[in-house]
Amino acid sequence: MKTVQMSETIPNFLTSIVTCGKSWIHHYDPLSKQHSSVWKPSNSLPPKKFRSSRSAGKVMLLLFFDAHGMILQHWDPCGQTVNSDYYVKS
Repeated sequence: MKTVQMSETIPNFLTSIVTCGKSWIHHYDPLSKQHSSVWKPSNSLPPKKFRSSRSAGKVMLLLFFDAHGMILQHWDPCGQTVNSDYYVKS
């Protein structure tokens, strides 16, 4: 018994496939050295530096690909449910 491949029965079958990849992207806005510098007297202690938070926020990056490459990139805020209703509204 011969198995039939989809690519044999439907022309351009592989070019009709779209796939999606997703990843959480953390972002923050660190200060540059110039922005964090402070004028102080020469005999005083340096100011205390606080650690910047790991993330001021995060967003989800969705990438959609077909056989020819990336066709769409979409950024969703944290907590957003991604479904067909969301895409119809946006």
